[in-house]
Amino acid sequence: MKNKLTKQEISLLLYVETCCVDHDGKLDTTRINDEDRDILSKWNDLGYVYSGRLPIDIVQRDATMWVFMSNEAIGQAATERKARQDRGIVRLFRQLERQECCAVRNNAIGKLQKRVEQIESKED
Repeated sequence: MKNKLTKQEISLLLYVETCCVDHDGKLDTTRINDEDRDILSKWNDLGYVYSGRLPIDIVQRDATMWVFMSNEAIGQAATERKARQDRGIVRLFRQLERQECCAVRNNAIGKLQKRVEQIESKED
């Protein structure tokens, strides 16, 4: 799937990743809407993310679907997680900059500053 993902698709992809990693591939259907279901169906047809209904004897609370990701989807999720982390790091650093008490705490703040500079240089 070479198309750029929409914001909704990215959000769903990261939720699917969480389900795969933290919940043994079980997806809580109360956390998705009809549009998400349509996206999952499209992805299933494309072989990007596979999904289906769980048999009743292994349903846990609201986890009524199973999901697993193709290698391409796993790579895209990792890329999106890194992008989210980078945005969060920049926000955190900006907050820390305003707090003089944190300015010289060990080497970590300096490393954080270098990382922010790397992120911001890529955005230009």
